[in-house]
Amino acid sequence: MSLLTQKDLRDLLKFLRELYILCDLEEFPNYVISLTPKIVSSDLTGFSPINYKKLSLLVGSISRSIDHLNVEQVAQQHFCEHPHNAYYLQTGDGKACKISDFWNEDQLHCSEGLYHKFLQPLGLEDQMGLILPTSQLARKKLPGDLEPDMTLSLHRTERSFSERDRLVLNLLRPHIFQAYQNAQALTQMQQELARLERVIEQSNMIILTADGVVDLMSQQAWTLLKQYFQLPHLPSARLPERLHQWVKSQIASLTQTSDIPSPRLPLRLEWQGQQLLIRLITDQPGEQYLLLLEEQTVSSLSSESIELLGLTKREAEVLSWVTLSKSNAEIADILGISELTVKKHLEHIYQKFGVQGRIAAVTYALDKLGVLRA
Repeated sequence: MSLLTQKDLRDLLKFLRELYILCDLEEFPNYVISLTPKIVSSDLTGFSPINYKKLSLLVGSISRSIDHLNVEQVAQQHFCEHPHNAYYLQTGDGKACKISDFWNEDQLHCSEGLYHKFLQPLGLEDQMGLILPTSQLARKKLPGDLEPDMTLSLHRTERSFSERDRLVLNLLRPHIFQAYQNAQALTQMQQELARLERVIEQSNMIILTADGVVDLMSQQAWTLLKQYFQLPHLPSARLPERLHQWVKSQIASLTQTSDIPSPRLPLRLEWQGQQLLIRLITDQPGEQYLLLLEEQTVSSLSSESIELLGLTKREAEVLSWVTLSKSNAEIADILGISELTVKKHLEHIYQKFGVQGRIAAVTYALDKLGVLRA
């Protein structure tokens, strides 16, 4: 630390404050090469992926255009010629190294790939670089080399990199590595969020807060609600009032403790020969709720659904045919029983429902099964 001045320390702290500003993997390389020359001067700065398994370097982000040079081709043809690459392959040490650590000036000028095909055409005479072992991080998580390492390289027009520059880069290396991991994590979360948003938009889904307020509604769900509740306008953050009241009653039933709740049946709405089923799904009561909307062709009430109202299987069959306006004689013929038996079943149904008459029984069943007509 004796090589660093008070100004160096202040510049280091400023660099770190700026480095940890959140950005994704697409932004990160350009951000790093814009920051680094502020603390270690460089005439050309690059941040590039380098695959030591395949012995290849890809041109990543660089601080100025070098389109007239085929850097990737040169790097692949002369990869092992670069002394820093050979050193890293042998030792795994990615700390800051400069060309003069390995070659004197004459040796550098004899280099065909690094000097004659890269540095000299750009008027450069020296390079200092460090390596971030991101592929080792990948191996800890997944099999194989699924990600290249990253190299940060600084170039100058003269051989003037100092031990102060090396120390600064080595102090920054773990922070650059951590900031790179932060960018990876942010990018992964952005990708997962984008996938989730696509799934939601392709589904008939509404996400509600703990108190039943709309947190997210897909466009398809919004269209269905507007259609089935016949509303000229529907704010995306609000449910239609009838649906809001139904949701409130369903949520209230989840928290009651005095009685065993009735089955949580979907809400049904009919419109122009179609019906919309709305189901309330919850993970943990009091946290978040999900409404799933499903559009179907209208059919009669099934005996299976009617049976959920506390009727026997035969009573449910009788009432399902009543909903289709069948007479006692027709029901008796369909079920292969006598009219007297049909009448007895209906009397039991009226008694269980607490109603009188066929219309009242059907209305009761429709109401309890959540069938609303728009």
